[in-house]
Amino acid sequence: MNEEQITRIRRSWALVASDRQTFARVFYAELFRLAPETRALFKPGMEQQIDKLSLTLAFIVDHLDQPDPLNAEVRKLGALHRDLHVTPAQYGPAGQALLAAFGEILGPVFSAQDARAWAAAYELLAREMQHEPPPGGATGG
Repeated sequence: MNEEQITRIRRSWALVASDRQTFARVFYAELFRLAPETRALFKPGMEQQIDKLSLTLAFIVDHLDQPDPLNAEVRKLGALHRDLHVTPAQYGPAGQALLAAFGEILGPVFSAQDARAWAAAYELLAREMQHEPPPGGATGG
């Protein structure tokens, strides 16, 4: 990620951060529209999950320029998603839902360049989440 991408991500996140719960609700509504089978991965009440997504996105945005803590957290998140039986095919709709949520909430303020920056970040993070460490817990580099 370059500085311009990080700046775009942080700026767009700042615009939705004051109402992160609404952002997360829009994200999940879009995810369930794009990939209805993902609804079964969640418990009936979504409030706790909405909070988790909001806090996770805030952490990611805050640590984009700090790869060690970011990657450590993303690996933990990936392990949790594997434990929940999230499939590789479900990462694509989640990325689409993320971009759609920004677009819906921010409208034309969310530019094509902003969308590309978020897409690049999501691709890197999703790839890291899907990386399984070798047996024995070694994570490599």
